[in-house]
Amino acid sequence: MQKKQKILITIVVGVILVAAGLWINGTLSNDSADLALPPDMKEVSITLYNQEEEISTDSFEVMNDTTLMEIMKDNYEMDVSDEGFVLAIDGYEQSKDDGLYWVFEANEEIVEVSTEDFVPENGDDVVWLLKTF
Repeated sequence: MQKKQKILITIVVGVILVAAGLWINGTLSNDSADLALPPDMKEVSITLYNQEEEISTDSFEVMNDTTLMEIMKDNYEMDVSDEGFVLAIDGYEQSKDDGLYWVFEANEEIVEVSTEDFVPENGDDVVWLLKTF
């Protein structure tokens, strides 16, 4: 009987130690996916397409009041007209002769304000399309 009690106590202690180890590992994890953004920050995803070809997809953590133009200028090589129209992104140029122009959408909806006025929200997916019109 005493031998069975020792085995049972050993098993119970072992289970407790394993559970405690798993709990400690979970609470001390440095996994960035588990960390929330500070309240004054947001995450915005940006994808660039040249016609049907995906050029790049990136995700940026920026301040809540950051405009799309600020995000773009900080992270891409931009050519912008004096009127604020995007002429080229990372060397991909629009062409009036070919009817090829840069447009952008957020969360699969065309945005009808300029990049200087558009402030993406946390979690927005912005897609830039160099497409023919």
